[in-house]
Parts: sequence; structure tokens; C-alpha cells
Amino acid sequence: MQREKTNLPGAFLSPFGAWGLAFGFAVGWGAFVMPGTSFLPGAGPLGTAIGVALGAAAMAVFAWNYHVLVRHRPGPGGAFAYAHDVLGPDYGFLVAWSLLLAYLAILWANATALVLLVRHVAGGAFQVGFHYRLAGFDVWLGEVGFCVAAIAAAGMLCLAKRTAARVNLGLMLLFSGCVALCFAAALAKHEGGLAAMTPAFAPGTGRGPVRQVLAILGMMPWAFVGFEAITNLSGEFAFDAHRTFRPMLWAIVAAAAAYVALALLPAMAHPDGFSSWPDYLAGASRLEGIESMPTFAAARRALGTAGVAVLAAAMFAGISTGIIASVLATSRLLRALAEYRVFPAWIGRLDAHGSPRNAILLVAGFSAVVPFFGRTAIGWPVDMSSVGAAVAYCTVSAAALAEARKSGDAATRATGWCGVWMSVAFCLLLLVPKYLSGGALAAESYLMLALWALVGFAVYRTVFRRDPSRFGRSMAVWIGVLGLVFFSSLMWVRQVSTRAIRAEIDGVSCFYHSQFRVLTGAEPAAEAESAEADGDAVAPALP
Repeated sequence: MQREKTNLPGAFLSPFGAWGLAFGFAVGWGAFVMPGTSFLPGAGPLGTAIGVALGAAAMAVFAWNYHVLVRHRPGPGGAFAYAHDVLGPDYGFLVAWSLLLAYLAILWANATALVLLVRHVAGGAFQVGFHYRLAGFDVWLGEVGFCVAAIAAAGMLCLAKRTAARVNLGLMLLFSGCVALCFAAALAKHEGGLAAMTPAFAPGTGRGPVRQVLAILGMMPWAFVGFEAITNLSGEFAFDAHRTFRPMLWAIVAAAAAYVALALLPAMAHPDGFSSWPDYLAGASRLEGIESMPTFAAARRALGTAGVAVLAAAMFAGISTGIIASVLATSRLLRALAEYRVFPAWIGRLDAHGSPRNAILLVAGFSAVVPFFGRTAIGWPVDMSSVGAAVAYCTVSAAALAEARKSGDAATRATGWCGVWMSVAFCLLLLVPKYLSGGALAAESYLMLALWALVGFAVYRTVFRRDPSRFGRSMAVWIGVLGLVFFSSLMWVRQVSTRAIRAEIDGVSCFYHSQFRVLTGAEPAAEAESAEADGDAVAPALP
């Protein structure tokens, strides 16, 4: 089944608006949090800049592969529709299920990030009503209500899609201006040049510069996921679909610039009392308020109290655009799944303005439950969103490769192969613990990835039984998914076992240290190092 190559009713998205949606989806809360928690501690200023630049180059290759396909198949669904039409329905379902995970996870991450923003801006003003603690995070009714209201407002706004696109573009311009202002101010006040930003790479990680760059590169599918989301709305473009590549490319460039600028802020303008950015990051966890947030502390040092307000405005704009773009893209994906008779037809029904009203309400209603689980638990599916994005990029690249073989397009054949192999590399960096980059997903993320795949099997079984003539013809897809379930389950057992063994070792070590001090009055430095080495040596031996 192939769709008609016509636009949906109410084409509304200009090239500038498409850029705003792609840019808004690609950046969000992570651009403000990751510099102090992952980017600088993991790779330093230079390693972060190189990793982000390489990631942006990889995303540009994927953007070209999307562009090749959208020229021939404009309409809702993006990667799902391309995989369905070129590679077959089974591949289409695999991509759709992967992107649903990625898009919804980004929506939930941005929505629950509002809690963190509110806590730092308004203190405990919204900490009212019932209260409980889940996975180490305090959940308050008032803060949950604020998140639910934000999701509902975004859903209502997306029903008026023209207004949503204008609001989104305005917020992205605000975001860009605020980030540029903070970076320019920090650069103007920075003294000592590049020498004052040393070390270029992160010290004390146990990884060399190459592995540090790879650690950043492994995060890039998550960092940029969403730049391709405008292809889900390609049937509503108010411009020729042949011009799709340029908005995606400039969105990737803008997102890379934003990530690098926000990552360099703490290195250029760390608070007084710290000799270097590593010294500040090592002590930031012991600080309180703005000083504990590296990007905000840097903005205050650069612009004074106004800097905090400017960066808070940028963060609010980034979070809001992430929510709006997620709702728009996910609803169009659901619309395409209904159009292709994978999901019930009522989900994709259009209103008088050409908006998939039921799909938008479904996304908003389902997401409104998420804030009740707290911020920590939402981080687990967010970790998995990178895997979902990598699977989609791989499949789209394979579809572009198939199209290039038919047309004899040598350039697209090269980008198709390149996209496939880069996607495989991203999956290895993400899923295999300690592989090249030295990182690993949390145990809970591996478990949720396995559960998401199993739920996908259950949904697929229903679809297959309803339409066996189309589905069930690509066994390689489902053998691969079964392998992912098995691998994720194994990694979950490994991570849980490692965590339990290290906890036991730490307990024994603490008891030994206390007894050693009582008996000798000395610090057991050598024994501590031995115990820590034993704990690290346990991990490779686990399955």
C-alpha cells in the first residue's frame, strides 16, 4: 500500500516554521543539564565540541537520506511510511514502534523537566497536596498538576496547528537569542583565553581523548532526535517537499551550536572560589541553589542576576518547543499508522482544519499520567529513546539505499551505506556496556527496553492476525527484535548483579575501614584502593 502523493487538508508549515519545529524538537531540557552532568565531566570542553560536531555530521547524513525519501513520498508518517513502502510492512512497524518510544520519551522528559525549572525559579511554591517518593524523587501533587496543565495546553495549542507553528517559532527565536546573549557575555568576560579553560579533556575518567569523544558521540542520537520529525508533517508543507533537506540541516547546525555553547559556559565562567572547571564540577554537588547548576551559575557570573532570568527564559522556551514539537510529530505518526490500517481508523481521523484531533488528544491524555511517576523513573525511557532513534535512522538509510539502487544515484547509495553503518555503531555505543566509550545504560533502562519490545510483539500479533496478507513476511526483523529482548534482559541481569556486588563490597570495605581506624588510628589507603579495584574487576566477569 502506498499513499497518494498529495498534501493533507490545510497545508500550513513554511520552511522557517519547519526549521523551528526541527530545531525545537532537537533541543530541550538536556541542553541545560547535560553540560554539567555528562558532557564536561565525560569529555571536557574540547572533547564535547568534537563529539557534538561529529554527531552533527552524522545527523546531516541521516537528514539527506530522509530528504531522498520524502521527495517521493510526502505525507504523514515519515520514517514509518518510507520503511513500509520501500522495505515492507514489518520494517514499517518496527520503525514506528521505535519512534513512538523516542518521541514520547522526549515529550515526557521535557514535561517533567518543568518540575526542575519550577523548583529553581519558584522554590517550593508548587509543593502542595499529597506527596510521595518514587525512585528517590519527591513527587508533589502541585508540581504534577503543573506538568499536566502544560501537556494539556500543548495539546490544545496543537489542535490549532498554524498557531502552534507560530508559537513554536517564536519560542525558538527566544531560545536562540537568550543562549547567544549568555554565551557572548561569558566570552566577553572570560580572561586567559583557551589556557584558562584547560584541561581540554576530562581528567580522572580513566579514558583517553578518543574514548571520551566516543562517549559524547554515543549520546548524539538522543541529543539530536527530532530533527527529522518534520518529515511526519511533510504532507502539510506549504512549500515543495524537495526543499526538506535545508530546514533539517540548519536545525542540526543550530542545535549543535546550542549544545556546544551551553557546554562551554561553565568552562568559561565558573564561580569564584574554584581554580578550574573540573574543580567546580567536582564540588557543585555540595553546593545549593543556582551554584549547583553549572550553566545557570555561569550565566549569573556573566550577566549577574539577569543572567539567571535570561537562561531560565531560554530553558522554558526549549522545554516548551520540545513538548509542542513532540505532540505534533507523534500525532502525525499515529495518523499514518491509522492511514495504513495498522491502528484503528478513528485515531487518524482529521477535523475540519486537517488536524488529527483524536491522535493529539490520545498523545496528550496518555502523557498526562507520566508526571505521577516522578523525574527519576522518566529518565529510564529517555535513555532508550536513543536506541529507538538509531533503529529508525538505520532503517531509513536502508530504504534510501534501496531507492538509490533503483535510480542509480551514487551519492545517495554512499549516504545510505554510511547511515546504516553509523546506526549500527551508535547501537553498539549505546547498548554494550564499557564498549569503546566506556559508558553503560542504567539497569532499569535495559529492562524497560526489553519490556517495550515485548509489548511491541503483543501489538504486532494483533495487527498480524487482522491482516496476515501484509505482515509476517520479514522474519529477519523479528529475529532481530527477539535478539534485542534477549540481549537487553541479559544486560539488565548483568547491571543489577554488578550493582549488588559493588554494594556488598562497599559495605565490607566501610566496616573494614572503621575497624582499621579504631585499631591503628591510620587511614587504610592501600586497602581502599585494593577493595575498589576488586569491585571494578568483578564487572567484566559477570554475564
